[in-house]
Amino acid sequence: TPLPRASVRANALRGMERLAALAGKTLAIVDVETSGTSRDDRVIEIGILRIEDGVCTETFRTFLDPERELSSWISNLTGIVQSDIDGAPQFAEVASQIERLLKGAIFVAHNVAFDYSFIKGEFARIDRFFEAQCLCTVKLSRLLSPRAKHHNLSAVIRRHKLSCESRHRAFDDAHALWQFMQWGHRRKEKVLTRAIETLLHTDRTQEYFRAR
Repeated sequence: TPLPRASVRANALRGMERLAALAGKTLAIVDVETSGTSRDDRVIEIGILRIEDGVCTETFRTFLDPERELSSWISNLTGIVQSDIDGAPQFAEVASQIERLLKGAIFVAHNVAFDYSFIKGEFARIDRFFEAQCLCTVKLSRLLSPRAKHHNLSAVIRRHKLSCESRHRAFDDAHALWQFMQWGHRRKEKVLTRAIETLLHTDRTQEYFRAR
């Protein structure tokens, strides 16, 4: 059985409309699955969609070897088992690919501080600095659907009838976020544009991590 390796695909999501609200912007929609939630835990899977000028230009997905055994709790949550990550690349092996996809991009994630902290941590472990402007899609959901009670990703997927083949899998969750932004563009383009600008102007994720 071939070992799981990183996959980069150009123009992998053709056919999805250009988002005028993102004209002139570069985004990296990111989701990570991790070996746990503490600062010592590691990324075990990452999915990235790079969006340039409102169009998805590249996608990336890979398992990562966290150099530890997975807990049954994580396997039950994600469906990722030890055999998936045994032989997968370590972060250092794909760091340059990830860095290229994130370079110059706004870092977009659901509860962005979580994913951002783990990516920063992985780069720091190999003595590489990473920093990016951030956009949180939890906050975006609250601005687009202010009357909704729940804004976790499962609730967003259900509310907007988004496609997500496997929840708690990195690429599928990241792809769901791109669909959510597409929904916002179709239904509430002006609101989406204002919301993105407001969140980018008020985001303090960088400052928080600089102070740690």
